[in-house]
Amino acid sequence: MSLAVTNRILSSAAKHMKRREKFLACDNHTLSQYDVSTLVQHCRKFSQRTIESLLLASLFTGRHVKTFCAPNTRTQMIEDTEYGLLLSNIVFPVWRKGSADDPFKSEPALPPYALLPMHQIKSIEVVAGMSEAELIMQSEDVLREINKAYGTRLTPTRIKGYIRVKAQACALTQAETNWISDTPLQQHGGSSYLSMFGSELIKKHYIYINFLMETAQCQLYQIDKILFLPFAQRRIGSNFNVSIGKVRESFFELRKIFAKEQNTGNLDRWLLFNSYTYFTVLILDMTTGHRPKRAMYGELSNFDLSRRVLLIKDKDNRVESARIVPLTSKAVTQLNYYLAFLKRFSKHLRFIHPEEYLVLEEALLGRSSLFKLWVRGKLKSFATGYLSEVDIPRIDAKNNWHRHWIRSRLALHPELNPAAIDAFMGHENLLDESFSAFSSLETLELRMVADALCIELEKISISPVELLL
Repeated sequence: MSLAVTNRILSSAAKHMKRREKFLACDNHTLSQYDVSTLVQHCRKFSQRTIESLLLASLFTGRHVKTFCAPNTRTQMIEDTEYGLLLSNIVFPVWRKGSADDPFKSEPALPPYALLPMHQIKSIEVVAGMSEAELIMQSEDVLREINKAYGTRLTPTRIKGYIRVKAQACALTQAETNWISDTPLQQHGGSSYLSMFGSELIKKHYIYINFLMETAQCQLYQIDKILFLPFAQRRIGSNFNVSIGKVRESFFELRKIFAKEQNTGNLDRWLLFNSYTYFTVLILDMTTGHRPKRAMYGELSNFDLSRRVLLIKDKDNRVESARIVPLTSKAVTQLNYYLAFLKRFSKHLRFIHPEEYLVLEEALLGRSSLFKLWVRGKLKSFATGYLSEVDIPRIDAKNNWHRHWIRSRLALHPELNPAAIDAFMGHENLLDESFSAFSSLETLELRMVADALCIELEKISISPVELLL
């Protein structure tokens, strides 16, 4: 290894350690269980007081108490319940503002929100229009009294940050935590990929809130009836989700092409080739989360089929997003089918299309990208931009729709380590850096993510297909 490369690695490691030390030393990590339980008990005892209610709302949501008096703070009461909503100001990228007859147009999603007890919502409404400085001063006065009386170390900043300390233990992912705390999307890409029903977010959020209640030996919140209300049955977050029906339809149409071309004497070899390549890439996309880019998946050497892993390098401007992800059994099976097909197909071309034969042989030898498309009379490295130029059934959606799908489906698996999900997707996780480039990688937890995606494919009846020429 050259001295220059070594120095770059050491420099990156030093920056990582410095950032980690700063993160661990910040106020977010200085509240003890005693501090938190004391705060909860005090605020519950004086829940009719405005400031106490706001401090508890800050602990519940990860929002600084000063934000509750901001002009853009929005609340909404829920009729016939003891709860209300604190709405997020997060704005998601919008896909397809087009015509109403667009069959792939997504239903508009609601902004994220936090379900809070009614007295907290009313307290937020009381301080609307108050100056930020005044609200901070009053909050610090209350905390000063608590600290003096009980020997705690409570500050507004430490209270706000506590949700990030306990998020992992309470099955909240970084994206979900960002939603609840109203953290801007541009800081963490995973937040903009997620789409889920409101009831799903409420259930996960209240694992954390009831953990706080249990720690303080207070009565737990009962939210079961809330989960079935109309607002909780609507999607929140990204509207990039593609209906499962459309995904199934595209796979079905591709299978029809396979059956037709294999059973006809007049074989359209390039239609079959493009369709089967796209089919294989789709299964890989939905099981690995590979970002769309030119020459997707690179050379065959990026796949280690004996160990069932894949090296992904899909972010040229962010080297640290390179990662090794486990391959599901479906992905391995489909890839083996495709490689066998490619070998037979290239031999079929040897004498009628010698140039194309050489291109495919180079791909099979690992000297060029594995996946190709026949576009405008030439074989080109697979890129989503070429799909509009080939006449095959395809999923008409945002190029990275599958990453939104993966995020949304994995959110339904609370047994998964949220940090492992971020590592699988190639997103930095500031809640847990155990999967960072300078730490050991626990492949078992990544394998659990891959297995969960295999289950999700089974739910929508997507399975490998073998083509015999």
